[in-house]
Amino acid sequence: MQILLEDADCVIHCSTVGRTSGETNGVNVLYPEIEGMMNLLDVCEKKNIMRFILVGCISNVMTGKYWNNFNESHWANPDICDIYERAKFFVEKCAWNYYEHNKKNFKLTVFLPGLLIGPLKKRGERSTNVIFFKKILKKKLDRIINIKIPVVD
Repeated sequence: MQILLEDADCVIHCSTVGRTSGETNGVNVLYPEIEGMMNLLDVCEKKNIMRFILVGCISNVMTGKYWNNFNESHWANPDICDIYERAKFFVEKCAWNYYEHNKKNFKLTVFLPGLLIGPLKKRGERSTNVIFFKKILKKKLDRIINIKIPVVD
């Protein structure tokens, strides 16, 4: 990883275990996610990369609650999150903890989208997100509620 970040000014972290992985064991998911984030932050410190952008998840502040406005003091309850949301939650907590100890030299930006869309692991794989947006594009939905959805692709 250190070689990949040799000339980097900034790191953008947007990975996590996918909901379609089928993994529900917290130890198998959370430990690698948290350890991976801590290792990445450690490498950033060693390489003097002081700009970090994290793509989190809106569930980190929501978990069944709706806030018109929210900030760093609003946190969800990880005990009622699914494994994907819990992984995003703890990874973001690691980033904020690192920031709190290094805020003089470290800049952290966190995005909390409500929906993530990206390339699928395998051709032909079907995900709820892809199915939903294909229906919208083909005008195959018989109804849709009037809402705003923050999306990251």
